[in-house]
Amino acid sequence: MPNGYIERFNRTIRQDVLDAHLFSGVDQVRVIAEKWLDDYKLPELIKHLAVERPIKQKQNFHQSKLTLMKIEKDLNKRKYIETQSN
Repeated sequence: MPNGYIERFNRTIRQDVLDAHLFSGVDQVRVIAEKWLDDYKLPELIKHLAVERPIKQKQNFHQSKLTLMKIEKDLNKRKYIETQSN
């Protein structure tokens, strides 16, 4: 895991848990930190570790290829029109 992610996590837990509460003991820190981690973990994992499945990559590739082909076709039409008008 890159160091930047670790540093960001450390800063976030410090701001959201340690700096946000006054604790009466270590057990209270553990309880609040575990609850915070459950709330933090799922959306962050989805956001940072989202992996595009091969079928989705293939669909995106074909969609991009179709878009590029359409752009190329439009450019060729414009060139043809320009040459006909000259």
